[in-house]
Amino acid sequence: MTFSENSRKALVVVIFVMCITFGLACVPKILPPEQLTPPEPIKGNTGEFMSPYTQDDVLAEWVDMGIKARMAGQAGQLIGAEVGQRVMGQIPFVGGFLGQMAGKAAGKAIAIQMCGGEEKIKATSDLSFNSLDDLALYIYVKHSKDKNYDDVLKAVTGIYPDLQERYSQSLANASKDK
Repeated sequence: MTFSENSRKALVVVIFVMCITFGLACVPKILPPEQLTPPEPIKGNTGEFMSPYTQDDVLAEWVDMGIKARMAGQAGQLIGAEVGQRVMGQIPFVGGFLGQMAGKAAGKAIAIQMCGGEEKIKATSDLSFNSLDDLALYIYVKHSKDKNYDDVLKAVTGIYPDLQERYSQSLANASKDK
């Protein structure tokens, strides 16, 4: 059985449309911030994750320093990944994985130091959270329309690298609940 040139083109178009449709269906839907309810933060700094905003809705003192630390954190991750790959070069998967883990830890340590250390972060924070999901949802709902939100988010993910991986999923999960 042979296909004509037009049949092949039509088949390619159908496959393309199906791929696009399926791909769009898999993208998690995130509601606009005004349609979501922020979680209640912990008053004070007793939670595991410090808020980049204070109770007065202004940036915590450590965040300005953290914005600068973002570049250092990325450099630390790259350096750690490179060192890990060289040291463990004989075992590519393990070496790359260990290098990535070392880079993440190095980037976090650098970011924390650039913010004045963990004590400074805690001392200048008056809101906190016990989960990254709550932190992500809170800052999205309350501050995602701020002009400097992207910089703030980058600074916070320097301190809490796992937030970068959790952020979109946290918002998608909150959107599903609505």
